[in-house]
Amino acid sequence: MHDIAVEQLMADYQAKGYQVAKEEKIGNYRADLVARKTDEVVVLR
Repeated sequence: MHDIAVEQLMADYQAKGYQVAKEEKIGNYRADLVARKTDEVVVLR
């Protein structure tokens, strides 16, 4: 179920023009999803 939700969120953010990365390492943590657009960054864990 988790993977399906991440895939749906990824598609939603991409449709809004965000660059999206899955499983991105941030410091000592791994984010499920990182969406970037201009000067905005959304991190989902």
